Amino acid sequence: LWFTGLIQRFEQLDRWVFNGRPKSFWMTGFFNPQGFLTSMRQEVARKHAGWALDDVILFTETTKHEMEEIKDAPSEGVYVYGLFLDGCAWSKRENKLIDSQPKVLFHPLPVLFVTA
Repeated sequence: LWFTGLIQRFEQLDRWVFNGRPKSFWMTGFFNPQGFLTSMRQEVARKHAGWALDDVILFTETTKHEMEEIKDAPSEGVYVYGLFLDGCAWSKRENKLIDSQPKVLFHPLPVLFVTA
C-alpha cells in the first residue's frame, strides 16, 4: 500500500514537471503540504502589490466538483483534492457538514478551492 502511494506521488510530480502546472493538486500526495500552501500564499501575495506575506491568510471554499470535473485551474489560488472527513460527511446539495452514516468512518471531501 505504501509503495502505491509512493508511485502516485511520483506520478503527480512527474506530470507537474513535464506537462506544466496541473489544474488541481492531490493534497495528500505532498510530503510537505504546509510548504505547498505557503508557496501558494507567496504566489498570491506577489500578484498583489503591497501585500505582505506575513499578513496573508488562507481562504478555503468547498466546491461542488469532483477532481475529474475540474476543467481549468483558477486564476488565483489552487484546487486541491484527496482530503477526507472523519466522523461527519459533506452534503454537496446543502453545502455543509452533516452526520455521517452509521459504521462509515471516513467520507471524501469534494475539491477545495484554496487561495489567500
